[in-house]
Amino acid sequence: MMKTYNINEYWESIRNLHFNEEIGTPYWINKAKKHGINPGKDLPTLEDFLMNDISLCDERVLKEMPLEYFIPKKIVEKRAFIPMTSSGSTGKKKTAPWTEDAIRYNARHLSKILELYGVERGINWLLTGPSYPAPFQAIMYELVKEMEGTLYFAPVETRG
Repeated sequence: MMKTYNINEYWESIRNLHFNEEIGTPYWINKAKKHGINPGKDLPTLEDFLMNDISLCDERVLKEMPLEYFIPKKIVEKRAFIPMTSSGSTGKKKTAPWTEDAIRYNARHLSKILELYGVERGINWLLTGPSYPAPFQAIMYELVKEMEGTLYFAPVETRG
């Protein structure tokens, strides 16, 4: 049976992490100060957050600030994430944080999809793809490991 979540309980745990002055996310802490918001009082539900101006993202800040500015200090200190950076072939490079757990979960999910399409376990894989970002390779290695196979990687340059 699939586990169900109370979205507002989930939101409360996210809010309490990201807006926490000691362990939270500099981006959200600073936005709350700028907007004069007390997150615990003014944003009790996810809907309250989404309907508030604080939820609107300033793309300029995304371009100017380092990735760590958007990740809770608690996670940055442990370096419990892997920065995934695009090649920049379609414009400015973009970076997003992935945890090792997220990579493993993604691999399990993708392996289930591959099984639905009849892809066998225990086969060898030849993958051609960008040599950059390196985390792309990490995701593929994890997927093939989940599928009980061996990955052979042939890098292909995609940046012009």
